[in-house]
Amino acid sequence: MISLSRRSLFCAAAGTLVAALPAVPAAADPACPRRYVPLPPPTGPHGIGVIALHLVDPSRCDPWVPSIPVRELMVSVWYPAVPNRRARAPYMQPAAGAHYDQGLALQLPRYRTGVVDFAATPTHAGVGAPVLPRRGGHPVVLYSPGGGNARTTGTVLVEQLASHGYIVVTVDHTYDSAEVEFPDGRLAVDRRPADTTREASALVRVDDTRFVLDTLARIHGGRYAHGLRGALDLDWIGMVGCSAGGYATAETMLVDRRVRAGCNLDGKLLADDDPVVLGRVARYGLDRPFLQIGTPGHDSTTDPSWAAMQANARGWHRELRLDGSTHLGLSDLQVTIPFLAGVFGLTAAEVRYALGPIDAGRSVATVRAYVTAFLDRHLRGAGGTLLDQPSPRYPDMVIVA
Repeated sequence: MISLSRRSLFCAAAGTLVAALPAVPAAADPACPRRYVPLPPPTGPHGIGVIALHLVDPSRCDPWVPSIPVRELMVSVWYPAVPNRRARAPYMQPAAGAHYDQGLALQLPRYRTGVVDFAATPTHAGVGAPVLPRRGGHPVVLYSPGGGNARTTGTVLVEQLASHGYIVVTVDHTYDSAEVEFPDGRLAVDRRPADTTREASALVRVDDTRFVLDTLARIHGGRYAHGLRGALDLDWIGMVGCSAGGYATAETMLVDRRVRAGCNLDGKLLADDDPVVLGRVARYGLDRPFLQIGTPGHDSTTDPSWAAMQANARGWHRELRLDGSTHLGLSDLQVTIPFLAGVFGLTAAEVRYALGPIDAGRSVATVRAYVTAFLDRHLRGAGGTLLDQPSPRYPDMVIVA
């Protein structure tokens, strides 16, 4: 019997422990060297750099832990960089990586903690590498992860965008993200009440995102990182979100015109599931470009919020479907699970159940290509027909509407 739960794994792999397996995870053999997940390299023409920033919003208490008088966020700024030999940034910080490891052990069959080291897993970004100069700065993209997921779980897509000339700011929504490690070593885990609605989480994320948008001007001015002074083109800002992050992307665009274009990776736009209540953005629609990428079983024919979003759109709108994939396949789990299958002996049937039959490399290349094409069109005015007609290069992506 396959023990994986696709939706619960998407949350629990990042540390929100639900539907746990009954077996107690075994410890790693100290005689065996620890391993790390090899991330696929970005394919853009530029090297990339990254800086992590600790942001504090003194204007509001923490919405999930009201006893905390300020809202603290961790973000990472990924950017095109000049060729460099800087040390590569780790996928996660130590405490966050250990927490993520524990979450996987409670979800994946035969997984053992301590075998894979997510804090030693290297990304392709040089820490604090010199930014690639560009007159007028680089267009900016914000990234919001899935519910109960850390900002690192979109690294495979984010690195691609940075290598193609975008400055990408990934946001950890504290006490919603499964693990947020602050510079002083504190670890914040998901503390949302069990009865929290989709809309309640989304609106907190909207407030977080608008604070980050406010902060971009200070980053551009060199306040947080002198090396990024003058590097951001704040006239051209987009946003991409996965699952709950996709809902937050749409809701942010509804109230903040600084975000010119948005992409939703398989997120429902529902305020609540039971009873089914459409989110505000689904009811009112958007007047700016919005791309939705779904998976089999989730599109405008099955999700009333996607149907309403399509019907109410007043700007450019496109709906695509990645055939052969599942919800998990639109995050870094598309890369992580096949690697872990080889380490821990997951069966092919278990991997297919989690991710679908699509080849992992083909899935990553397809999502990267379509999200980049969307941003190129609406933030740069670049040409290309990838979004307008089927592509023989990417046969798994279907244009739905």
